[in-house]
Formats: sequence, C-alpha cells, structure tokens
Amino acid sequence: MSRAKQYEIDLEASVEDLFWEEKTKRYIDCCNSLKELQQLSKLLTHVAAQRQTIIKGLIKHVLTELEQESTIEKEDLHTQE
Repeated sequence: MSRAKQYEIDLEASVEDLFWEEKTKRYIDCCNSLKELQQLSKLLTHVAAQRQTIIKGLIKHVLTELEQESTIEKEDLHTQE
C-alpha cells in the first residue's frame, strides 16, 4: 500500500507582509481624502481578487499533480502483478 505524501503549508505571515499591513492600516487611519481612500479601496480589491485567482490556480495545479501521481502508482501496481 502506498503512502500519501504529506504537505506542510506555512500560513504564517512574513515580516514583510506584516509591515505592509501595518503601513497600510496607518495610512488609512491618517487619510482625510475620500478620493484617496476610494483609490486605495479599489487597489486592495484588485489585490484580493488577484490573490484569490492565484490560490485557485495553485490548488488546481496541486490537485492535478496529485491525480497524476495516483495514476502512476496505480499503473505501477498493475504492472507488478
């Protein structure tokens, strides 16, 4: 029986990400311009949508890889019989 590969995913924010988040929050807190806040909101919406697209693409890629590995293992089992 084959063993499934174990994958570890690091979901901890990097120092750079935490810095960018804090910098952006402070900018929002200090911003008095509605127009600037609207522009920032649009930019952050774009970033969120782009990240979601990337995540979906990565998931699809990983699932395809796992499916191919599973197919190869099944073929190996059949040839060994």
